[in-house]
Amino acid sequence: LCTRHHSTTKLFVVGLSYNANQLVLRDTFGQHGEIIEAKVLCDHVTGKSRGYRFVRFISETTATTSRKEMNGQV
Repeated sequence: LCTRHHSTTKLFVVGLSYNANQLVLRDTFGQHGEIIEAKVLCDHVTGKSRGYRFVRFISETTATTSRKEMNGQV
């Protein structure tokens, strides 16, 4: 599931494997345009993924395209 975050270029991503790291995010979402930042949020104690991530694109257009294409796909 991909939803737009407060920024029009940033997507909130859930539903990926807990093993999906920043490289997986860049490979998966980068097909829609240039990514500025791919972030996996981790638990401070265990260091394991919390299950959600953020992907920030260079433009609103690429973020919108990625959201539409990837929503429900990952």
